[in-house]
Amino acid sequence: MRNFVEGRKTVLSSPFSRKAARVWIAITLASLTSFGCGPEKKEEISAETSGYMPADKKGGVASAKPAGGTPEKDAKVAADASTTNAAAPVPPAVASSDSAPGSKDPAMPAAPTPPEFELGKIDPKIAAREFMTLKLPESLTDAETLKTYIAKNSRSMRELLAEANRQTLPSDEALKRGMELGRDKVKAADALAKIAADDEQKSLAALSKLEALAQMTSMGDILSSDDLRDFASKLTSSELPQIAEQAAALLLALSIGDLEKGTTTPEAVIATIEKSLEAKTLGAPTLSSITGAIEALEAKTEKPQLELAQKVEAKFRDSKDTSLSMTSWKLLAQRTPSLDALTQALEPGSETAMKPEEIEAKVQQVLKDLPSQWTSFFIASQSTNVEYSGRIEAAKVLIKTVESQLDSLPPSENIKELKATCENFWKRVDVLGKELDLSGLVDTEGKPFQIDDYKGKVVVLDFWATWCGPCLEEIPSMRKLLETRKEQGVEVVGINVDEDRTRLDAFLSTEKLPWKTFVSGNPEKKAFETEAVARLGINAIPFIAILGKDGKVAAIHTRGRALDTKVAELVGAP
Repeated sequence: MRNFVEGRKTVLSSPFSRKAARVWIAITLASLTSFGCGPEKKEEISAETSGYMPADKKGGVASAKPAGGTPEKDAKVAADASTTNAAAPVPPAVASSDSAPGSKDPAMPAAPTPPEFELGKIDPKIAAREFMTLKLPESLTDAETLKTYIAKNSRSMRELLAEANRQTLPSDEALKRGMELGRDKVKAADALAKIAADDEQKSLAALSKLEALAQMTSMGDILSSDDLRDFASKLTSSELPQIAEQAAALLLALSIGDLEKGTTTPEAVIATIEKSLEAKTLGAPTLSSITGAIEALEAKTEKPQLELAQKVEAKFRDSKDTSLSMTSWKLLAQRTPSLDALTQALEPGSETAMKPEEIEAKVQQVLKDLPSQWTSFFIASQSTNVEYSGRIEAAKVLIKTVESQLDSLPPSENIKELKATCENFWKRVDVLGKELDLSGLVDTEGKPFQIDDYKGKVVVLDFWATWCGPCLEEIPSMRKLLETRKEQGVEVVGINVDEDRTRLDAFLSTEKLPWKTFVSGNPEKKAFETEAVARLGINAIPFIAILGKDGKVAAIHTRGRALDTKVAELVGAP
């Protein structure tokens, strides 16, 4: 189960710098490549925990970055121009609004070729390229002609910027030509808008003009910057909801720059955010821009924008795109005091709210402050951390809270997995005081596991894998335990969950572990699907269980020094 609030403690203690805000503006300017940003890759709900290796190592929310080049460097150039009145050099890369179907960017050589022409002048070979010769069509009345030209213009701008970046073109000439291409693209976009016969053509016209103005703004053209704001403002009332959203998101991103310059106030930015939340379509562009704006506000005012984050989360809570609802939940969760208090109380070694009833009170406050399905996922992820740290009773409080919420959550594959998390929890903790069914395991030579071989002994069962760092860190402790306690009737049994048996064999050939290692005897059910492992509901390792002399489970999740203490207690040793 993934911790959904990664980095949450440092969000407000390390305010975003102005440079970071400028990067946000430029990334928004460079993202006008379609109706809207595509949804983020949905984050899979896994058993990943702090200090333990999960059964499911997949997942993660993909970060949004403009394709190609070095996004941060490219963004800063455009942002600096849009937030100051100084001219800027041609930026290395700007995204294009439309390319011919199937087209690809030209291949870039590993290093620039020394010019074979007089310095300060344009290489004749460069001058003959399409990006230097492309002209606006004489007739601007045919939609197909305009669409073709816009595609060529976009490609030409990419190639021009690539050559400028390689320094094979004088910067002043690159800037001059870039402005020419930008102005011509605006003309073509305006012409297409007048004759557009369908929504696709209207969208292309709008996005092409926005992009051209953004590109010229990044080149330091003040008039283009003003035109960009005016045009984006008009588009916020577009009949095409996705275009209106893109325009509103861009204006919000530009307001971050205004806030930095001191030409607008935090209150004005907040008003802009609230207005953007009234749009008919709320997608990734809006949420991304709002996130950047909130972070900029917090950097400027040095205050958490809790109320604003609550409004944003409420708007996206029921989004059909779960990545958006989760992202908005994170935005609020990072600013919710009750969640921070609960997290601190659950940290290992915390002296706060260690009693189950106190934890229950804190959990209920979090549910009140964050009434979202993702709160249940977060609590479940915390329960795994708490359980594996050995605080079983506290973990039970968390799991029972999650179970109480299940019926009220919308049905989905994620909810099925949440239910499985609860079921597996009870499988693990209910083994206390009971005998284990370890049938189906065989040693590395294929001999079945026999519990009678360990009758009357204290047995430490270590579920592990060669790829699990925390598991390997336990091996020295296990060795020492066996060295000091073997004569007292203590044994260690390793149960390996590697998917690839060859990795285990290679490891054992070098490590020479002084105890037996067992694996699945069923080649169709390996790793965490090993029958004995699945029966125990184990989905994160290392998982350690201690069998008493009676063959029943005396303890689970006992590690480090606590392991030796518990074993000594069971064998009756001092």
